[in-house]
Amino acid sequence: MPHKDCACVDPSWNYRLDPSLTQAARESGLRLTRARRAVLFELCRAVSPLTHAELVTRLQDEQIDQATVYRNLMQLVEAGLVKRTELGDHLWRFNLVGPNSSSGAYFICMACGNVAVLGLEMFDHVSALSSRLALQVKEVVIKGHCAGCHEADPRDGIKRTSDCSGEE
Repeated sequence: MPHKDCACVDPSWNYRLDPSLTQAARESGLRLTRARRAVLFELCRAVSPLTHAELVTRLQDEQIDQATVYRNLMQLVEAGLVKRTELGDHLWRFNLVGPNSSSGAYFICMACGNVAVLGLEMFDHVSALSSRLALQVKEVVIKGHCAGCHEADPRDGIKRTSDCSGEE
């Protein structure tokens, strides 16, 4: 199911994208190939930033190889349509740039690696704490354990449940 604020229109025909996203891609000089449209579509319907591997998995039925996915991601980043973020776990994650993109505040589960997008507005008060600093919160990463990984384990305080999906 597409994200509620997603610019995607309908997956039923050739990864149709919102005209504003299509126009932005063309204005940046990128052709909208089938592979590029598929990558944009998957990023659009994602509720949190995706890794290269997650995108490859989502696109495996489309027979788009991992090198093509990677090359398209790098071109979309270079064009300013996609943001590349590293959340401290040595994995690049990708999401759309613009009003329909996920914010710069993330929760990452240290056990299973699931990422949840938090509203950056919850950190607005941090910017107002000091009148002497020109502080502007751009990206926040909070690490912890999701509901599916919360039971204690003697090794590191976390017990991995049989379903470490982060779902409650």
